[in-house]
Parts: sequence; C-alpha cells; structure tokens
Amino acid sequence: MKRKITVLNIILISFILILSACSKSNEEKEYDNIVVGTDDLFELKLYVDKSTYAKDEIIFCYATLEYIGEGDSITIYSSDPLLGFGLKDDKYFDGGYIVNDVLITTTIYKGQTIKYDYAKSGGWSGDDPNAAFYEKFYSDKNLVLPTGKYEISAAISCSLEMEDSIGSQYSQSVSVFIEVMD
Repeated sequence: MKRKITVLNIILISFILILSACSKSNEEKEYDNIVVGTDDLFELKLYVDKSTYAKDEIIFCYATLEYIGEGDSITIYSSDPLLGFGLKDDKYFDGGYIVNDVLITTTIYKGQTIKYDYAKSGGWSGDDPNAAFYEKFYSDKNLVLPTGKYEISAAISCSLEMEDSIGSQYSQSVSVFIEVMD
C-alpha cells in the first residue's frame, strides 16, 4: 500500500512539473508581431502575440517606452495615461483613446524601459445601435474581438516643456494590423 502511494505521488509530481514547464505567463509569451518606432528621444515598441486570431480568442499585447535621448533623463508633461492604446476597424472602433484631463509630470531615465499593459479605452451613448456590444466588450478585461480586420496602436502624447506646453508638443505612435477569423 505504501509503495502504491509513493508511485502515485511520483506520477503526480511529474505531471505538475510537466504542466508548469509547458505553460508560459504573459511575460514569457513569445510575440511574433512587433513594431518599433524610434526618433531622437524615444523608442516605442508595440508587442502583439500574433497576426491572426480565431473568433473569441484572447489577444495579448503590450507596449514599451524607452528614453534614448542625449541627456541622462527627460521630464515630460502629459495627461493620464501617458501612453494609450487605440483600436480601429470598419464597424465599432475609431482608433482613438480616452485620457484623464490632468497634468502628470514624469521623469524617465536614459535606458529605462517602461512597460504598459494593454488597456481598453472608450465610451458610447446609451442610444448607440452598438451599445450592447460596447457594454459587453468593455466589461471584459481581456481583448477579445469579433470577426474582422483591426489596427491596434500605441501612442504617446506629451509636452516637453511645462512653460510652453502647446509649443513643445511631442507625439509618437506605432500600429499593427491583425485579423480575427471564424
């Protein structure tokens, strides 16, 4: 009897080790669809796990922002969030994103990479013909889309000087195209 329990424990431990070795977290997931935007100040990257999805499949994506300018750091002034995600198609989404109208001061150090997980952003009117769709879509934290072709974008918009926030506007965006099929 004792030998039988030991064999079962070994099988159970082996099974758990195999499962844990095979599963990957979102951090370890491989991303095949990566786009990079680089200028004198920042490198903006958008990571999407693939280009084609099945209907009701979760889409994993995130963006990173790294300061690559000449100084040791940069201080920027923005709304909240600094980086937003847009979604665009021919039926439901217009590509924009919503920000809180506040002034946030952010200092980013050279070589520092900031990760932004995908976050949905949007709104609708109760009398919109697609209101039921939007309510369901925004109530789910996961990015799951109906059949169609989409553009996913990551964008930053900020000012480089506090005293001249309009004259020192800075923006950068990157986008990828995906398709969701039946």
